[in-house]
Amino acid sequence: MYTPDEDENEQAPEDREEQAEGMPEVDEMGRPGGAKTQSKPAPIIINK
Repeated sequence: MYTPDEDENEQAPEDREEQAEGMPEVDEMGRPGGAKTQSKPAPIIINK
């Protein structure tokens, strides 16, 4: 499901969907806690 390859390519539809949900939470709180609890692709949001 979640592989480092997809993380760099950002071509995984699953990651994109969860990323959109996690981004606002991380942006508001300023911490990856919300996204981390929601999905595994949290590193993607932190990296951005």
